[in-house]
Amino acid sequence: MKQALAELARMSVLPLAVLLALSVLVQAYLAGVAAVVDPDYWSLHKGWVAVFQWLSVALAAATWVGRRDRAMRWMSLIPVVIIAAQYSSIHLALGHRIAWLAGVHAANGFVLIGVLVLFAARSRHVAERSP
Repeated sequence: MKQALAELARMSVLPLAVLLALSVLVQAYLAGVAAVVDPDYWSLHKGWVAVFQWLSVALAAATWVGRRDRAMRWMSLIPVVIIAAQYSSIHLALGHRIAWLAGVHAANGFVLIGVLVLFAARSRHVAERSP
């Protein structure tokens, strides 16, 4: 039973990383449309994060339960930290009118996508080497 759970977790790491990366791309798109075209998209931007943010927790859990290597286990926590930083930066930016934090918020979205792409690539590479 324990072995089956670990195998299921191990197999879910790559799909979770890809799904989370795609979700962040949608989030960036919604932010861009809200900023440039139609401010009504801002509510979609805020609502969408509530849906996909939990994939970061599932990704970290799957990586640890699936007993991936040490680097991948620790790397799986980075998306959770970045998403927490996203919430902090935008709330401080809006609540205290600290404009540069809004820029950090926007840039961190792309950092998150980059981390997820690297994580997915490493996950795929590790899976190909495993027996």
